[in-house]
Amino acid sequence: MTAPRYVSFAGHGEVSIAAPGVFTDSLATAFVVRSNPVNTQALVDTLLNAAPAGAVRYTVAGPVALCTFLSVGRCTSPTEPFGWIPYREASLWLPLIEHRPGHWPRLVLSLDHIRRFLRAPV
Repeated sequence: MTAPRYVSFAGHGEVSIAAPGVFTDSLATAFVVRSNPVNTQALVDTLLNAAPAGAVRYTVAGPVALCTFLSVGRCTSPTEPFGWIPYREASLWLPLIEHRPGHWPRLVLSLDHIRRFLRAPV
């Protein structure tokens, strides 16, 4: 199969919608859960601390994490008059302390998407 010899001026086939997104028929929930600081720090070391070579370092802020779930019935954009999509997302937020040379430590949240999916059951 070959690609069509034209590109739609209406923007059909775009990967993302233009901001801001408009969510209707939505439900967001959040749960604070206990975490193991040793295991969480190992994850942070692997995902965040390995690359910056000392320019920034993250340490676990405590034995908790935040699990959030989002279900959107219709996701649209006010700038795009065509169609809508349903959307679901599960995320894990880790409270961390960010350390940068020459700066005060600060509290940050690291966001890790557990699983993103469109039009799929939870």
